[in-house]
Amino acid sequence: MSLFQEHRRWHKLLGSRPVSVVLWAVILVLSVKVIGVYLEIRDIKDIVSETENEIVSLQARTSDFKDKVAMIKEGKGVEKEVRTRFNMKKSGENTVVIVEDAESGKELEQRKETAGLFAWLKSLLGF
Repeated sequence: MSLFQEHRRWHKLLGSRPVSVVLWAVILVLSVKVIGVYLEIRDIKDIVSETENEIVSLQARTSDFKDKVAMIKEGKGVEKEVRTRFNMKKSGENTVVIVEDAESGKELEQRKETAGLFAWLKSLLGF
């Protein structure tokens, strides 16, 4: 019977209000800590993802630089780089810059049409 009474004493102690309050406080603190760790892990995953994207872009740049270095080592690459960066040309060559603008192309077509109409009217009227 003493064993039964001892068991009952522990049950009373664990079921008391102060112990319940302490246990709930511990559960609450642990829950807050778990949520904090989860948020940190999520932030770290975002940072890892951004870093991996940056690594991919840097690898692409590295391969571009390696291609340029190989081209420059060939000899033709030096001439091409000088021509593109400094707009240089050989003697006897002309530089042509082509600027394409969709709106200006439409305006030019309209001008041609109106110029054709005016030219036709001028020729018809004899001006």
